[in-house]
Amino acid sequence: MDWVTSIILALGVVSVASIMAWTFVPKGWRTIAANVFAGGLVVVSPYVGELLQYLVGVPWASVYDKKTAFALTLAIGAMNALWRKYTNTPMGRKG
Repeated sequence: MDWVTSIILALGVVSVASIMAWTFVPKGWRTIAANVFAGGLVVVSPYVGELLQYLVGVPWASVYDKKTAFALTLAIGAMNALWRKYTNTPMGRKG
């Protein structure tokens, strides 16, 4: 997998995680929720890949090469930095 594809995948994971956290999680828990969602997507995606490979024949086994793991790590770190910059409510508080 090339760098562009790895970065697009990483940005997609971070975007989905951020949208889920912003939409479904109360203020004060969003940064942690975004990390949990991003980690969950990273953990679940190989299994989804296996299912897609079985159903469609797409070669998803090559999704997690070194470049992709690096891009995912950078994207999740950037997501954390942005969440910390734009959220200021202490963890667990709604206000």
